[in-house]
Amino acid sequence: GRTISFNLTTGLTTKKSNGSLFTLNNYETDSIPTIDSIDQKSSIRTRSYTIGGNIVYTEPIKKYGQLSISYSPFFTKSTSQKNTDNYDALTDSYSLTDTALSNQFNNTYLKNNIGISYRYNNKKLSWTIGVSGQDALLRSEQLLPNQFSVNKNFLSVLPNTELNYKFSKTENLRFFYRTSTNPPSITQLQNVIDNSNSLILTTGNPELKQTFTQTIGLRYGRANTEKATNLFIFANANNTINYIANSTTIFARDTIINDIKATAGTQFIQPTNLSGYWNKRTFITYGFPITKMKSNMNVNGGFVYTRTPTLINSLRNTANSFAFNAGFSL
Repeated sequence: GRTISFNLTTGLTTKKSNGSLFTLNNYETDSIPTIDSIDQKSSIRTRSYTIGGNIVYTEPIKKYGQLSISYSPFFTKSTSQKNTDNYDALTDSYSLTDTALSNQFNNTYLKNNIGISYRYNNKKLSWTIGVSGQDALLRSEQLLPNQFSVNKNFLSVLPNTELNYKFSKTENLRFFYRTSTNPPSITQLQNVIDNSNSLILTTGNPELKQTFTQTIGLRYGRANTEKATNLFIFANANNTINYIANSTTIFARDTIINDIKATAGTQFIQPTNLSGYWNKRTFITYGFPITKMKSNMNVNGGFVYTRTPTLINSLRNTANSFAFNAGFSL
């Protein structure tokens, strides 16, 4: 029962895009009409490289027990460069560099995870409990238009447990609790304005923290081979601390934001960390035979609840979403 295992994963993602933007806005302030236009071209180049792995060693403890020790490193590096050029009527070309909308950004994320867990397993009961300590380093560096860097270190304790009980060969109950972290993406960190909709401006936030998510779930399954019936029930809930939410500011008057003019009524959206995100869902399906048709009928239903926090003009806003679903198959 003694084992040692190694795992290595790596990935490379590149993306290139070119865009042309022409915007014509008509405003009226105090009965005075105003016309504003944007004519520009842009190019975006992003590249992301990741490498990670784990080493796991297990040691048997008596007849049904097993102790496991693991080490999991993970590294990702992302770069993004956006060049924006405005139209120059004198030269009839897009040769005027817009420094407020151009940006070069680098981001690295290094994570080390050391964990220990105990597993008990016999014919009916399988139970695992464990905990891991995680050290994560997030470094963000902006090269253009202004140079600055952000260094953050996150220490996390990540507990987890799972229980699986077999009532019989065709009936079992499973319960699990997991925790995990997730870093912000380079787009969410990059402090450059996206003006593709000049009335709804968006940008990133280099001060973002990583998210911490807790997941709890329950699954129950039963099949009756003699009667050809089956029942499956699933329920889980997710709670995220430092959830990356939108902070929306609606300007009451003309404003200059990051050297970009925003007229009254324009929305400015930036990601921020907020706690209080919840996602809960249930699902049930039941199958039974219809002998006269020589067929099986499966009916199912479910419920989804999502609670999403946001900020609107610096005031906290919570959106509650409820969804029901049902179906059948023959």
